[in-house]
Amino acid sequence: MKVCYLTMSNCPNAQFSGWEVIKKMLPGIKIVPNSNKAEVVIAYFCALTKDEIVGAKDTLIKLLREKEKRPAMKLIVGGCLLDIKNGKQYYPDVFELLDSPEIDAKFGRETMVKDILQHFGLPYEHEMTVAYVKGSAACIQIASGCNRRCSFCKCHYLHMPYRSVPIDEVRGEIERAIGEGVTRLNITGENITEYGSDINAGNLKLIGLLKGIIHDYPEIKVIDLCGVTLDEIDKKLLWFLVREPKIGLIQVEAQSFIPEVREAMNLKKTAEEAMQIIAELASKKPIISNIMIGHPEENEKGFKRQYAFIRQKGLFMLEPNAYVNTFGTRSFTMKQIPDHVVKRRLEEMLCLTYELRRKYVREVSARTIPARVLMERPDGGLLLMPLNKPVMIEANRPGREVAVGDLVQCVISKPTYLNGSDKTGMTLGELLHLTDPRDNRIHLRGTIV
Repeated sequence: MKVCYLTMSNCPNAQFSGWEVIKKMLPGIKIVPNSNKAEVVIAYFCALTKDEIVGAKDTLIKLLREKEKRPAMKLIVGGCLLDIKNGKQYYPDVFELLDSPEIDAKFGRETMVKDILQHFGLPYEHEMTVAYVKGSAACIQIASGCNRRCSFCKCHYLHMPYRSVPIDEVRGEIERAIGEGVTRLNITGENITEYGSDINAGNLKLIGLLKGIIHDYPEIKVIDLCGVTLDEIDKKLLWFLVREPKIGLIQVEAQSFIPEVREAMNLKKTAEEAMQIIAELASKKPIISNIMIGHPEENEKGFKRQYAFIRQKGLFMLEPNAYVNTFGTRSFTMKQIPDHVVKRRLEEMLCLTYELRRKYVREVSARTIPARVLMERPDGGLLLMPLNKPVMIEANRPGREVAVGDLVQCVISKPTYLNGSDKTGMTLGELLHLTDPRDNRIHLRGTIV
């Protein structure tokens, strides 16, 4: 059976619900990247922003047309979109498509994995499975939902309540992953920083979970973190993250460094505190963090101050994204900033991040830098990451033995530009090859010495 899984969202639930279904259906299926070659299409639709709902409409139209051409294709849709209360009232055109008889099955977010597996007559083990394995790395989802009440976001209403995966289940998945040869973990969730706050586990928190993994599973050499909320980082956790050598890439939700914006967003940390935390993390660890541009309380003075801070600290790993006025949030009723102002500020911030990337690449070219071995490449080579930048380095194996987690010295090759010079600056695709611009990671080549 050929299966295609589609999601238009970076939400961990969207990613992991599909992967969990696929993992459970293996090895009886073949994953195909395009729906036009699939016998079964599973589409997960998020409803966090209006853009995602509009995107769902466009995708549904395409899939329904494909279904007309190939009636034998099974079309299954699920996700948060189907859980919207009064959805037909607010988005009648989208829900009219969802009511199409051409759709074989529909499932809401909470029971999607269970219901799809039962639809195919497959067993379902427990309510919240957490891992999928890809090569020497495994993703472990340790929590779902969100108890925070940020004024610009409706995750709290769509995904509540917050649920931590019981520690025994997390450990069981880690042990299973280790049994499959995993040496690198990606700990993820919508807000992993609150882990343990809802379960009867004594004082178990994220830091306790991480320390337990590091102590009890020496096979795990690198632990990446995805879904760290800056507002929940206290001094103890910050100290641990920057000093623990096995902690690798950290994805942080920063949102903004403008005082008025953070206050309007209902965030706890002040702008100064947020700047200090990001600066300290970025000085010691490779981090990725979002930055929201165009919130109704954003003013020109605050934007310029934020811009200057990012330039001064060289934070090219930030992901600038435009504020989306989401229906159902408290920010929805605020007076919005004109679109042309938001567009100008977003372009300025994107240009700054690209400029900072160019500067970093020039600085490390032909230099020897310390890096950690992240994973083995399919071609037998290695993938490295510098200690304090989210930059991917491809390297061949040296003559000596090198394992995942090892700290090595790597000489960065001199970059090559497709246009023969760097006068126009490095744009996506011009310098060697870059990954998806949403994560701002630069791929370079290097030699281990």
